Amino acid sequence: MPYTTDFNKTCFNKYGVNIEDHLPVLIWENEDNTISPIRYYYHEHIAQRFAESFSYNIGDWCAKHGIAFTGHVMNESSLLGQTVKTALC
Repeated sequence: MPYTTDFNKTCFNKYGVNIEDHLPVLIWENEDNTISPIRYYYHEHIAQRFAESFSYNIGDWCAKHGIAFTGHVMNESSLLGQTVKTALC
């Protein structure tokens, strides 16, 4: 599972949630089968952090050097493809 040393702090700043207090809902379903907003926050924050630290940096570098930044992150064509690929990494 993606995590960084400052993840809990940045997630708290964004969503007001201490992820470390809710780790079980990142792995297991809620007993009443409801969707956990904490799980959503975690995945949304991971995606945003990735975009900021990887995609934006490479895109900015390519633009500065006159290179067309094209390409795809693995299996991004569907949510299932993204989830399965992420789970296998």
